[in-house]
Amino acid sequence: MLTPSYPYGESFYSLSGKYDVTVTTDKNQVIAATGEEIGKPVIKGNKATHRYKASDVRDFAMEMNPNYRVISSKVKGIKVNVYYSEEHSKYAAALLESGIDSLALFSEKFGKYPWPELDIVTMEGWFGGMEYPQLVMISPAGDRPLDWAKSVNAHEIGHQWFYGIIGNNEYDEPWLDESFASYAAALYDGDLNELKVAPHADSYYHLSSQISDFTDRADEGGINAYYSINKVESTPSSRNEKTVPNE
Repeated sequence: MLTPSYPYGESFYSLSGKYDVTVTTDKNQVIAATGEEIGKPVIKGNKATHRYKASDVRDFAMEMNPNYRVISSKVKGIKVNVYYSEEHSKYAAALLESGIDSLALFSEKFGKYPWPELDIVTMEGWFGGMEYPQLVMISPAGDRPLDWAKSVNAHEIGHQWFYGIIGNNEYDEPWLDESFASYAAALYDGDLNELKVAPHADSYYHLSSQISDFTDRADEGGINAYYSINKVESTPSSRNEKTVPNE
């Protein structure tokens, strides 16, 4: 039976598969997508047709914006791209730096990153960050510090391992991906000591709670309980700012 979708956290689980995606859009669109683009786009008039292929991924994501600029680098043979619009330009270099450093660190600690490319994409939104295979979205709403962007980026890149490589059912056991992604970010930040948290005051919630346990009691603090139990929100002394929830 398919699990329902909720506006908080994730409630999906996908088996790994192969994707071969062809998309036709305005030729001025700059596209970030799971996988790698095959060949050059075919231009006909004002339209461009792009083809992307990805292997052993659980989802396929695509983000496009004609105003995106791109900076790139490589680490351990992996190409890292940062797509950013003008209003997020101050974050571009920091996101590329944290992307490279996170991939290098997590490949050493968790196992080799298995794909040839990773896209880091800035976008409008309230959610901080969101993960997809080979693509992470960062939404620095407001005037967020650069260290905040680096840490959120590390969290989302941690998801490339937890749920991307080591899959779990995020509806039944959300802690198996979110908590380990938070661990990855703390490892990157050098704040592992901040992972110590007291048990939640409401004994109704526990580590193995499903997402519905939290959302059914959303008006009674269920969403805050979700973030408290499944994600570690800390106040690192180096940033002096509470980390906002990120997926």
